[in-house]
Amino acid sequence: IAPLESSASIIPVDLTDAAEFSLGTNVENRQCFLDTLTLMNKMNVAGGFDLTFLASKDKTIDSEIGHEAKKATHAVLAVVPLSQEETNYSGIAMSDSETAIIRKQLWHPVVKNEGKIPVAVRFQLPPGTISEPASHLAHVEIVPDDDGIYRKIPLFYKFEDGYMPSFSLELAALQLDIDTSKVIVNAGHSLTLPLADGTSLSVPIDNRGCMYIPYAGLWNESLHHI
Repeated sequence: IAPLESSASIIPVDLTDAAEFSLGTNVENRQCFLDTLTLMNKMNVAGGFDLTFLASKDKTIDSEIGHEAKKATHAVLAVVPLSQEETNYSGIAMSDSETAIIRKQLWHPVVKNEGKIPVAVRFQLPPGTISEPASHLAHVEIVPDDDGIYRKIPLFYKFEDGYMPSFSLELAALQLDIDTSKVIVNAGHSLTLPLADGTSLSVPIDNRGCMYIPYAGLWNESLHHI
């Protein structure tokens, strides 16, 4: 599969080792993320936080992040799907409130063939003050091939009667204004995304609902970074 041309409208903001060293203790300062969400709302841009806010830090700041995440209709926050084995190891199940949060974020597409789409029995998600009001949540799981190289990404994890979309798929659906109830899943063949103009996009997927990653080049060379 030939690499796609990189889009000038996609700008990664990297939290690298160098950035963490420069930020010092500020890397844990959620006011920075709150400021970013506020700026996104003012600029009316789509974007997401490909990181997880697992522990409650400052309830006031967390509440403000949740408020901004609710207003940010094109912002996506990350969750992490966990298998039965991982859940058995941790011994921690989702609470009823966490389960309710996940349920309202699930897609319910038209499924022609479910294939072997992976199943999540629980998710790690941000504290309720952040995740409950958030407009959009999506998973950030990616699994390497046996040789350790990342070639594919699972577009969905099944949970109960719905599907948690991948981070990039959720952002694409928001940007393209896709009615997710009309998305067609045909594992082993394609994922069909209906567009507002009556046409559709067809994404080849394998039997596990994974798509190949069409790398545009090396990470530090293919996109403009901040």
